[in-house]
Amino acid sequence: FDFIEQGYQNTNIQIVRMTSYLASELCKASVSVIQHYRINMFEFLQQCLTNEDEETAQYALNALIQMVMNNQSDDKIIPEEVEQQILDAIPVKIVQFQDEQLILKSLKRVVAFLSLSHYQWEFDAKNMFHMVEHFCESESKELKHLSLLILQELMMQKHIKSSLLGAAIPFIKSAIFKEMMPDDTFYENWQVNHIINDENSHQMKIGSILKDLFSTLGKGIIFPMVSEYMDYTMQNLTDPRITTCCCLVISAISDVARDLIKKNEQLKIIETLCSIIQQSGELMSIQAAFCALEELISSFRTAFNKYHQQLMPIFMSSIQHNDQFILVQALDSLLQYTGDMKYALFFSYQAQLDEIIQFCIYHSEMPVQTIGLKFLTQYCEVLDSNDLVQKVQAHIQQVFKQFSSIVEVFQTDVEFNKIQTDFVQIVILMLSKAVMKLPEFFKEYVDQICQNITQIIVKSHQLKESAIMVSAIECLQIITPDFSAQITPYLQQLLTLFVQILQNSPLQKVTNLRAGLEEEIVYNESVAKEHQYILQLLSSTADIEPGVFSECFSELVELLSEYETNSEQLTYSWLMMVSQIPHIAGGLGLDVESVHLQVFDLFTKPLLNQQNKQNIMLTSLDSLQNAADSLFYYIKYYLLYAVPNQFQSLPGFMQKIFEILDFVFEKSLILATSQIEVVAEIDQGVEEQLACAQDVYQEFQEIMEQLGFCYIKMVELFKDEPDLSVLRQISEKATGFIKRDLNQSLNQFVYSQGADIFAKFASDLPKELVEQLFEPVLPVLFDILTKHHKQKIVSASAYYCFLEYLQKTNDQRVSGLLEIAKQTLEWSDEEEQLEVFNNVCSFMVLCGHVLQLGSDFWGSMLEYVQKMDDDDYEQIRVMKYLILQFDSLQDQETQVGFIQTICKFYFGSFHEQFQSEQIYAQQSKKIVQFLQQEKVIQVVKAFVETDEIMSKNAKHDGL
Repeated sequence: FDFIEQGYQNTNIQIVRMTSYLASELCKASVSVIQHYRINMFEFLQQCLTNEDEETAQYALNALIQMVMNNQSDDKIIPEEVEQQILDAIPVKIVQFQDEQLILKSLKRVVAFLSLSHYQWEFDAKNMFHMVEHFCESESKELKHLSLLILQELMMQKHIKSSLLGAAIPFIKSAIFKEMMPDDTFYENWQVNHIINDENSHQMKIGSILKDLFSTLGKGIIFPMVSEYMDYTMQNLTDPRITTCCCLVISAISDVARDLIKKNEQLKIIETLCSIIQQSGELMSIQAAFCALEELISSFRTAFNKYHQQLMPIFMSSIQHNDQFILVQALDSLLQYTGDMKYALFFSYQAQLDEIIQFCIYHSEMPVQTIGLKFLTQYCEVLDSNDLVQKVQAHIQQVFKQFSSIVEVFQTDVEFNKIQTDFVQIVILMLSKAVMKLPEFFKEYVDQICQNITQIIVKSHQLKESAIMVSAIECLQIITPDFSAQITPYLQQLLTLFVQILQNSPLQKVTNLRAGLEEEIVYNESVAKEHQYILQLLSSTADIEPGVFSECFSELVELLSEYETNSEQLTYSWLMMVSQIPHIAGGLGLDVESVHLQVFDLFTKPLLNQQNKQNIMLTSLDSLQNAADSLFYYIKYYLLYAVPNQFQSLPGFMQKIFEILDFVFEKSLILATSQIEVVAEIDQGVEEQLACAQDVYQEFQEIMEQLGFCYIKMVELFKDEPDLSVLRQISEKATGFIKRDLNQSLNQFVYSQGADIFAKFASDLPKELVEQLFEPVLPVLFDILTKHHKQKIVSASAYYCFLEYLQKTNDQRVSGLLEIAKQTLEWSDEEEQLEVFNNVCSFMVLCGHVLQLGSDFWGSMLEYVQKMDDDDYEQIRVMKYLILQFDSLQDQETQVGFIQTICKFYFGSFHEQFQSEQIYAQQSKKIVQFLQQEKVIQVVKAFVETDEIMSKNAKHDGL
């Protein structure tokens, strides 16, 4: 303190600066400590702030800001009027600075101060706003950007926003659009790299601020400005700066616009962008418009399906464009659009999309070929195999020609550029998806694919092309289930390399030159990603073909035992691999129980947060979900051998498993509850709170689902055992779930899993045992559904549970839920809650059949049933009961309704699954027999002709 007092009086400017700097550092302590310093720090800093030396003043400014930040508590040391004096003085002083670097440092400090997490400032911010206005007139883009960031932060403060809004609105209108206008630098950069949305450009940084202002101030303030600028653009379509600026503005707000912009406003945006594409004639503007369209489509998704008549002609005309960059951007936008199309709309544009693929696949430029492959990949995801096979057949030779050619280039040791890397990753992905969808067609090509993939993996490892290697490994993982026997030799070739890679830990020692040549541990992300995908491939291979590991099983177990990681995702891959060890041992004919005893402790310690070599701790909801997922596989494969062979280790295993399941449940409950409490305390808007809470609910729901799968798998494996003790324990756990009294929002996920477990009992166990297990809990399940039938998660599971129970027992007491079911049917239809809607429809159809209800019931019910979507299992169940009920119907109109409903389902989007999947084979046969009946066939033929997809599928079946 003597140094500070005496040093400040010194004539040496360096010493004066040092005293100010030292005072600034001391102010990092809490205000309560500062007030006990021997000098009056506040007065000293005020003195420093007026010093002519700008660096001295800047240190004081930092210290004063820190004092205000440290003063935010219920028991403030610095009075509010003094805080206001400080906050008035800071912007005035910054405006006086001449040194631009000091100004930048100071503005960054103000941004950090205003964005102090979860705190709402209350002060008169007129001087702050004047500072923003002042620096927005400067020549420096960085100063302008920081100033507008400060404005954005001010607008996020409720008290400040209300006092400044009147002055801020016209300023935002002029400043934001002015700064987003492309300048010479933007244009020159675009000419070089042809990138519109470069996140480092000044325009994109300002666009990010506009997006946040749109969220903060609301559509009512910002969208009229955007709308007015669109009108201005329509009058100046030949000015590339104005049109490009308009596109950048639309891109900026697209992320947050979906729930705020109405249909007529959406249409105005689309028409503006289409006009720019058609009439501007400027390449930069056209590319920017397609870029904005892609951003909008990505945000609005299926909501933009209704604009296909405006958009598809624009996209189709783009293939005639001579500029490759415009062409690629337009095709990317079209790809995004078709990716979000509903099936019927997608199907209606097949001819145009075929034309696009033909154009792209045979194009001379690799970026365009890559997009053609992306469209083929989309076909693989959307079309059924009957339609897809023709599309793939038309282009497969060209695709293989391009694939082999890129593999040859790869063998020359030439480093790939981004275009080549993108191409090889997409061709690998496309072939993976196509093989998965058309295994029969690709039988003759599998060896060729595997040879290329094997070469790519080996060579990419040598060249350290990690991204390409990961794509190739993922391809093997995708195609292995259908061709495990053919792929096994290639996997065995790669196993030595994979083990070698896994032995190279992602936790690597490096020498830190700055720290005096000391060694430190760093985490190599690319190595970790390689490990992650290798472990995923090996675990999924073990699931199908455990014999692959015959030569290296002992080495693999040893490697897993010594493995180290501190990555959550890599931990998950490690746990999944360890969970497969009993299965591999069984597949190799080894003593499964002996191997289990060797690895079970290794597997379970991390799951109970006990000390383990891998340093794995379950400290997040995500890590708990991964733990539950891997636990499912260990349970599945150990019990597969242990239950029929009555392993001595079985009782101890079950005790430990129930302990782990309880631990994961209770731990996830504690974490979710505490996180929700933290969210509730955050001082922010209701929408922000709901969004944060929703993430917590989603993670907790996924954990509960995974725990439910574990219990359900145990039911499956113990259902034929004479000893019912395990089933009764599971019943107790499920009963505990449905009787648990928790936070209301978390309760729904716990109730749901309890109901799902009881549904499994009803599905798998004999009728007498089902009735025994259900009898004590039926009143509780009734009560839950009565009280919570408007909660979609509870409703979906509860109706499914009652559906399975009624199907097994014909217990007519359940029909007492029909009135509530009607209410659920109505709200789930209105709110488009498909899972609830489908389950309650199936439940009511089954009730109608069990109670033999008449035409009045069925007449109103069919209107709802025909809306069932996205659930092949419930559709086939409903068709079963409609056919059983058909002959008892007296009303011809209702009979026609039954036939039409069955046609709509059977010849609809799930037709291929109904025909090809084993679980549907018996019922599909009965459906076809029903539809071929003489009294039915004419109605069938007339009805299927009303829809292109139904007609195609019916003809395929010979109807």
